[in-house]
Amino acid sequence: MIRLVTDSASNVPEDIRSRYNIEVVPLKVIFGSESYREGNEISVDEFLRRLPHADPMPTTSQPSPLEFEETFRAMVDAGDEVLCLVLSSKLSGTYNSARNAMIALEGAPISLVDTLSISAGASMMLKAAGDMIEAGLDREQIATRLQPLTEECELVLTLDTLEYLKRGGRIGGAQAFIGGLLKVKPTIILKDGVLEAGERARSRKKALGYIVERHANHFGDQPVWVGIAQAAADDSSELEALLRQRLNVQTLIRSEIGPVILTHTGPAVVGAAVIPAPDI
Repeated sequence: MIRLVTDSASNVPEDIRSRYNIEVVPLKVIFGSESYREGNEISVDEFLRRLPHADPMPTTSQPSPLEFEETFRAMVDAGDEVLCLVLSSKLSGTYNSARNAMIALEGAPISLVDTLSISAGASMMLKAAGDMIEAGLDREQIATRLQPLTEECELVLTLDTLEYLKRGGRIGGAQAFIGGLLKVKPTIILKDGVLEAGERARSRKKALGYIVERHANHFGDQPVWVGIAQAAADDSSELEALLRQRLNVQTLIRSEIGPVILTHTGPAVVGAAVIPAPDI
């Protein structure tokens, strides 16, 4: 049996997690001297309640190699193989923690995939992997077929404010000040595992339009899977409807963004990841 493992920054929806029996290794959110395991010890609602008043700003921490090793070992000892999909190695040391755990279990039937994404992007790859397991593909075949999906996946998010990026040191204070004066709605693109700035739209509606047009221009009429990622965003259904109008959507999933990612984006964040429909 092939077991799927991921980290909590995949924000994998509960229905997908349950169907494919996915084990989630949590990242941590740290408020001062208090550390909380994402998904286990702090809810999104509690995090968002505390975030505006946090001083200092919360920080995040990757799982240790030992946490992955314990997870892998339990599965291998039960006679299972392991396929582990983790968030972009260019954003976090989580991949290295999982890799070190795999090295510690030298010779064990474990494959590690760098999704080059987060949230809905990683969740779609977990669903694809689960579908491939159900279709009878072996672990190495699945890891090979996931590779082009990691390269094609693009996640585009719009934020309500630049303030949290500024407070977290992701952008300079001058950029945030100018953005605040213009009241722009920034967009962020995650492609090939790296974050880059997108368009600064003059309204939230225009930001949603930018997300849709960018994906439509890239993927055209080809069949795609779409993942909606959101937290405290009342316009996520609007984005979904726009994407269904413009793209050839074969499958759509919805992921609630968790505290680890929200530490850097702030609330009212919404966006979409798109991949070519996998050949399963």
